[in-house]
Amino acid sequence: MKVAATHLYGPSVETWYRWSALNSKGEEPMLWRAAIARGGLAGCLILVAGWLAQGQIRQRTEIRRESAVRSTTIQRVSSVIGASVQIEGGTAVAKVEDLVISDDGCIEFVVVRYEERFVPIPWSLATVEFDQRVVTVDITRERFAQAPSFASNGWADLRGEQFTGKVRSFFGDGKRRDSEKTRPEPRPNNSKRDQLERRNPAEQNPERTRKEPAKDKAPQRPERETKDKPPQKPPDKEPAKDKPSQAQPERP
Repeated sequence: MKVAATHLYGPSVETWYRWSALNSKGEEPMLWRAAIARGGLAGCLILVAGWLAQGQIRQRTEIRRESAVRSTTIQRVSSVIGASVQIEGGTAVAKVEDLVISDDGCIEFVVVRYEERFVPIPWSLATVEFDQRVVTVDITRERFAQAPSFASNGWADLRGEQFTGKVRSFFGDGKRRDSEKTRPEPRPNNSKRDQLERRNPAEQNPERTRKEPAKDKAPQRPERETKDKPPQKPPDKEPAKDKPSQAQPERP
C-alpha cells in the first residue's frame, strides 16, 4: 500500500485528492473535523482578546475624563468671605469678615464678626465647605464667647506676636506652619559684606597671593656668643731681646 508523504504544515496533494474523493461520496473524514474545531477555537480566542482590549481602552478613557473634570474645579476666596460660621452642634454664630494672609502667601486666620467684635480663628482649625459656604469650628458657644477679639480699628494687632500667640494658645493651635520653619535666612547687610571684602586677600584667595622667596642675607652672629664670651685681649708683645752689640774697631 502506498502511503502519501505528508508536508510539515499539512497533508500532501495526494491526500487532499483522496479527501475530495471521499467528500464526493458523502463521507466526512476525521481530519476535516479537527481542522474545523481548531479554526473555531482560534476565532473565539481572537474575539475574546479583542473584547478585552476594547474594555481596557474604555476604562482608561473614563479614568482620564474623570481626572480632567476634577482638575477644573477651583476654590475662590470670595466663596469663603461672607460664609456662615458654625460651632459645635451646627449652630451658626457669626459670618466670615475677611482672611489674613502672611508674608509667605499662606492664610493664617479667618476673621469672623461676632457681636460688634472681630474674632481671628486659625485657618488650620477651620473646616471649609466651599459648595455650601460654611466654615465649621469645633468649639462650644461658651468657649467661643471668650475668644480673643479686637475692635474695628484694631487690625494692626494681628501683626504683633503677643496677640497672635494668645489666639493660637486659646484655640489650641500651637504648631508652627511649615512655611515659618523653612524661611530663608536673611542676607548679610552691607556692613558685614564690606567687612568680608576688606579681609586679608591672602585669606580669601590663598592661591593668588604667593610668598616671595626670601632674599639672601649675610649671616649674622648670634648675640649669645658676643654676650657670653669675654672680650679678647690683644696678645702681649714679647719684650725685645738684647742683641749682642758688635764691637767697633778702635781707631788708631
